[in-house]
Amino acid sequence: MIEAIIAGVIIGVTVNLIDKFSNKVNVKAILEQITKAKQEGNTQQIKEKSKELKKVVDEELKSNKELKDNKELKELQSILDELNDYLQQAYTSYKKYDFTNSIRYYNKALKIQKDKFGDSSKEVADTYTNLGLLYQAKGNLDEALKQYEKALDIFIEIEGANSLSVASTYGNLGNLYKAKSNYDEAMSYYKKALTIYEGMNDKIVELASTYNNLGNLYQAKGSHDKTLKYIRKAHTIYEFVLGSNHPQTKKLKQAISQLENILNNQTP
Repeated sequence: MIEAIIAGVIIGVTVNLIDKFSNKVNVKAILEQITKAKQEGNTQQIKEKSKELKKVVDEELKSNKELKDNKELKELQSILDELNDYLQQAYTSYKKYDFTNSIRYYNKALKIQKDKFGDSSKEVADTYTNLGLLYQAKGNLDEALKQYEKALDIFIEIEGANSLSVASTYGNLGNLYKAKSNYDEAMSYYKKALTIYEGMNDKIVELASTYNNLGNLYQAKGSHDKTLKYIRKAHTIYEFVLGSNHPQTKKLKQAISQLENILNNQTP
């Protein structure tokens, strides 16, 4: 998520300054590829092309005097340095399971993001998402809910109701309500996410993950036949995208076998 926040800033500024790039044809092509990947829900392509764009921007900053002296880009570099510091410290704290300090650093980053990019920017929404995940990890589900809802409102406002970010947030809300044992509400959010993902691409990991979440939810409700239905769907996509030897694919294959045995042994 740190890379996504930084990449979002770079993309925004690049769009504004594209005419100043010496290699603007290449830059435009990369931006178009990122836009297409977002529409298709191809997160791996978004990540790869964002890295490619950053590399082009870095090269331009070294060789293009007009860009090198540009006030907006200089300010951007200063902002990115400070943001990157807070975000890296937030991530380091998270990896150490120090969720309290991670939340503290994300809040520092959030203050900068609101000041520089606005209260309803994607950068702010991404940080609300991270804060939601951290509060949920701490067991503070009510506060996590508030953060997810803030993120959702912004994503819908700036990206529309059927974006990848909206679908992801619905998934987070589904996980939260499952943790609260509110299975009906969890089901509602998982299905909202499912509707968006299915409209994007039928072979993406996020769709498989949502099928898996639905399967786990039905298992918690004791519905083995519906669990099997969704676990099979998830397995098919994981096998296609990740390969048959990937741990997640193998895990689901084992789960399918266990569920089939349970159903076969049930009294007719």
